[in-house]
Amino acid sequence: VREMRMVRVVCRLVVYIRKFFLFCSFFFLMIRRPPRSTLFPYTTLFRSDELARFDPDHAADYQSNADVYRKQLDELHAYCLQQIALIPKERRVLVTAHDAFQYFGRAYNLDVKAIQGVSTVDEASAKHIDELVEFIVRHKIKAVFVESSVSEQNIELLIEGCAARDHTVTIGGELFSDAPGTPGTMEGTYVGMVRHNVDTIVKSLK
Repeated sequence: VREMRMVRVVCRLVVYIRKFFLFCSFFFLMIRRPPRSTLFPYTTLFRSDELARFDPDHAADYQSNADVYRKQLDELHAYCLQQIALIPKERRVLVTAHDAFQYFGRAYNLDVKAIQGVSTVDEASAKHIDELVEFIVRHKIKAVFVESSVSEQNIELLIEGCAARDHTVTIGGELFSDAPGTPGTMEGTYVGMVRHNVDTIVKSLK
């Protein structure tokens, strides 16, 4: 009886260790990604082979799920390219509340301008806001974008600054940057979040 108990304890310990290494693999895969890379589809792909190495019993499941998700991301990438191409080149300027869209901009040939830096706690200087207002007026940009996780205050300052220079600029819509939408909605998924952002940008800039 004692030996059976020891066997059960050892088996449970093996399961816990396997789960621990599986968690660690997810963690290190996440921190190895560049900041704000979630807004560019192909940086979200996890390594199914690394997961299988820690959980070989489910290797086929990891590979199958990765293949399905990779196909979804291929379709998403093609959709983004197709839709962004509808915006005239001279209008492909994305003005946002904070600097979360640089990877996205490089992937889809958008010139990204932001009020704040990468961190949402960074304060935007009056000089930087004035320079951005001048840029918007000079390039006749017609829409700027708020973000779901950032205050609209600085965007409103931009709009007021442009109005003082006799240029009308509107809020083109709300973009998801640091987090997806409400769970259970299309925007609550990664693919839905990116499609929402692209649709919002294209509708306001084309």
